[in-house]
Amino acid sequence: MFFRILQYLGLLIIILFSAMSVLLSTSERDIGTSNQGSFIYTYASFFEDRFFDLRMKMTLDQNVREPRIVLAAIDDHSLNKIGRWPWSRTKHAELVNKLYNFGAKILAFDVFYSEPELACNAESPDKVFINSIINFQSKPGNKVILPYAVDARLTQEIDEENYFKEAPDQLLNFMVDTKQAPGAKLRENIVSRKVYPIADLANADVGISHIEANADSDGVFRHYPLVTNVDSIYFPSFALMAYQYFTNDKPVLEIPSTESAFLNTKNGTAYVNYQGEAKVRWFGSAANFPVVPIYDIMMAKDNDTEIKLSL
Repeated sequence: MFFRILQYLGLLIIILFSAMSVLLSTSERDIGTSNQGSFIYTYASFFEDRFFDLRMKMTLDQNVREPRIVLAAIDDHSLNKIGRWPWSRTKHAELVNKLYNFGAKILAFDVFYSEPELACNAESPDKVFINSIINFQSKPGNKVILPYAVDARLTQEIDEENYFKEAPDQLLNFMVDTKQAPGAKLRENIVSRKVYPIADLANADVGISHIEANADSDGVFRHYPLVTNVDSIYFPSFALMAYQYFTNDKPVLEIPSTESAFLNTKNGTAYVNYQGEAKVRWFGSAANFPVVPIYDIMMAKDNDTEIKLSL
């Protein structure tokens, strides 16, 4: 009888220990990054992160494929054939034109276009790129998305050489509908000037969204920022904007208190922490998505059925 009591007591301690670890990890991440060097944060995160990794490994189906999302790869093959990076924007224009011919709908460029390209040609490479974007977006439902970056706003003073004092005007077209309780808000951020798209591109009716994500202390990405707060206005991330344009969904951000926030979409609700992040429910690795080298796309004939099916 005494041995059985010890067994139940031991099981109870394990359950309480696990629950407390999960609670501490979640609470610390929600509060912010200021305590990430603390013992409590490190201890709690270690156990919850391992539980999360185990859950992901147990639930991932490596045989599932998602053909609607295609990775156009800047791989070694493409670099060897086209030449060293960065490529001229005339090459980017060629890619956009090819993808238009092959029926792509949303082009999300994981590339910063923060400086104009200097050239001696009669026509600016930036203008060639912009014209290809205009042509691509002339088809109803098509959209090109370009990235920018944000940093946490740590003081009231802003270094205007490196950051915008206010949200750039172009971003105001992409505000996320928000229902916010008085005094409730997510962490404030500021927009980096260094990697923001050049004016000609930013004004070309493209989608513009923030792209960065922070790894956990062990280098694994378990969180992704869905929204960012700039001047108390909320803007979508790179992935969320691609989802919005592809599905025509209009997500709504709800911040009922300083302790909780939710992003509601027609496909479900995502819990969002103080940093605007949601926990990543991994679909799989890059192997779960079609991957096509950019060189192969650019060299393919317009009637290439293999490339067309891949896209």
